Amino acid sequence: MWQFNRYLKFILFSLIFFCCACSNNVGDPQVVEFERLAKEGDYELACDLGRKILHKNPEDGRIAYIMSDVFLNWEKEDSSLVYLNKAIEYGPDWDALYNNRGLILQNRDDHEGAIADFNKALEHDSTAPYAYNNRGYSKILLGRFREGMKDVLKSEELDDDNAYVYRNKALFYEKTAKYSSACKWLQKAYGKKFYDQIENQIEFIKMRVCK
Repeated sequence: MWQFNRYLKFILFSLIFFCCACSNNVGDPQVVEFERLAKEGDYELACDLGRKILHKNPEDGRIAYIMSDVFLNWEKEDSSLVYLNKAIEYGPDWDALYNNRGLILQNRDDHEGAIADFNKALEHDSTAPYAYNNRGYSKILLGRFREGMKDVLKSEELDDDNAYVYRNKALFYEKTAKYSSACKWLQKAYGKKFYDQIENQIEFIKMRVCK
C-alpha cells in the first residue's frame, strides 16, 4: 500500500518549510514548534499542536498542508486526505497539492480521480514532471496506452533522473506485449532517483518480461 510513500514525501517535504514561511502565523512560537515536530517525525505531538493552530485559524491552508504530510508519514492515509482537501480548499494554490492528492487516489486504484487531480496540477504548472509521469501511469493501468506513454515521455523530457519514468515505460511495453523493450527500460532505471523505492517492483517486473 505504501510503496509510493517516500516518493510522495519527497514532494511534500520540498514545500514544508516554505509553507510555514508563507503562513500568516509566521513567527508564532506554536507554528515554529509545529514545524520542528513535523520535521523531526514526532507525529503525535505535531498533530496535537497542528489541530490547536487550526482551531485558532481553521482556514490556514498551509498548516493544513503540513498536517496532511504528517498524517501521511504516520501512515494514516484517510486523515492525510482530509487535511489535503482542506489545504486545497483554503490555499495555497500549488500544483503539488493536486499531485499529492492524485497519488493518494492512485494508491487506492481510483485512477480516474487521480487523473483529474493530475490534470489540475498541470493546469497550475505545465512543466511539472511528476504530474505528467503520475498521470501517464494511471492512463497505462486504465489501458489508455498511447496517452499514457505520451505523458511518460513528456515527464522524461522534463526530468530524466526518475526511476518511476523507466518503470512506467517498462509497464507500457509489457502491457503491449513488447517484452524485450520492457526489459531494456527496466535496466535504465538503475541509479536513477527513487530507484531504491521501487527496486522490488522492478525486480518483479523483470521476472515477468526478461527471458
